[in-house]
Amino acid sequence: MPPNREATYAVRLGRATEQILDSWHDDAWDHAHGVPALRAQLFKEIERYASLLGLQASGHPDDKRQAIHYLNGLAEQFDEYCPDLMDPYMLGRCAVRLQLLAPHILAVEAGEDDLDWPSLWKDTTEALFFGARNLQIPSNDMENWINRVKTWAREARSNWRTRGQMDYGEIETIRRVFEKLVGEGFERTQRGGTNVEGGTINIGNYMTGGTIHGPQVNTVGSQPTASVTVHNMSSSVKIDAGELRTALEELYDSLDQIELPRATTRSAQTATGNALDAVSEDEVKSETVVENVKKVGDSLKQANMAVREGSAMWQNVQELARLVGPLVAGGTGEVASWFEHL
Repeated sequence: MPPNREATYAVRLGRATEQILDSWHDDAWDHAHGVPALRAQLFKEIERYASLLGLQASGHPDDKRQAIHYLNGLAEQFDEYCPDLMDPYMLGRCAVRLQLLAPHILAVEAGEDDLDWPSLWKDTTEALFFGARNLQIPSNDMENWINRVKTWAREARSNWRTRGQMDYGEIETIRRVFEKLVGEGFERTQRGGTNVEGGTINIGNYMTGGTIHGPQVNTVGSQPTASVTVHNMSSSVKIDAGELRTALEELYDSLDQIELPRATTRSAQTATGNALDAVSEDEVKSETVVENVKKVGDSLKQANMAVREGSAMWQNVQELARLVGPLVAGGTGEVASWFEHL
């Protein structure tokens, strides 16, 4: 497995960990907004990425105490079996924590909140810069990413107040940029030997780590997982938005792992990103998804790209055909035909 792929999986495990910890904050709000279903999906993500890294993680703890024990056990496995991935894992946690903190920081700046969010923001940004040094990520790149999170939070705050909408597309872009920074940094450390600073990030243990919470920010960084109804042609079909987003994310990542002309990679990833932007927890814009998945196939066809059966790309195509098939007249076979040159 390429080093940057390992790092990406570790980051995603860290993200899911922090989101799960944040989800236990208000039982009444929790059940009213379907958080248990989201939490179950996050545990599935942890199980999946842990398996890809050779770690053991199974089951879905149904209370906070059990979850803390479960997640502590996972962290211990990182420390024992793949200690070089601990920094990417903890950076994934820090990234989610920063996104959850950002709206609170803006509220403090606006004089609407007087809690001690700035100290948590300071601790989290320091942890991010420490992890960046460990992985040889340029500090200005990490600073630019942090500023982007704050800019997004400012715009999201305004959009939520005026239109009641959340920009999932920008959240997705922020996530992808962060994973790319960490993946490239991890690969550099693997080529060059030991970490710059040594040691690992410490943002507090699971019991006292100051998990950020609040209903107004709980969806920040969350992966939409609801099953939504898509009105397509003369009928309506059920599409699992979470599965579709995961398949599109994996396709996006796979495009980095195969030899393609730079222009082809750019156009195919742009189309994949556009398809991702069309999938939210409330809606799947079927025409946009179908149009852009077909564009990915067209881009690869123009590059005369051949991918082995059983490869990551081949598996992505099979999964996308299953998920996108109900959205087109020809079904799964039609979607598969867009990639038949593979």
